[in-house]
Amino acid sequence: MAFATKPEWARECFLAEWARDHPIRGRGSGDRGFIAAKGLKNVYAGKKKAVGINLGPEVVDYFKGMAEQTGLPYQKLIDLYLLDCARKRKKLTMK
Repeated sequence: MAFATKPEWARECFLAEWARDHPIRGRGSGDRGFIAAKGLKNVYAGKKKAVGINLGPEVVDYFKGMAEQTGLPYQKLIDLYLLDCARKRKKLTMK
């Protein structure tokens, strides 16, 4: 997957989140890099909160298009975009 096709905010958020969730083994991290699919406890459970949200078709289509370009799931792109907005304390301007 080429990062050149990713929007800058998606690339930065994805890399920061991936690095946080995938610590280097052998440096006090134990088996944190493995998940339940490997038969071990999923240490990432509970770090995300499942919510139901109604999105317009234009929004979903936009993020699905970005997902095709970036190779990331559209739900992850929406999460990364909202995280970026929250960290930057962006305010919605109504016109």
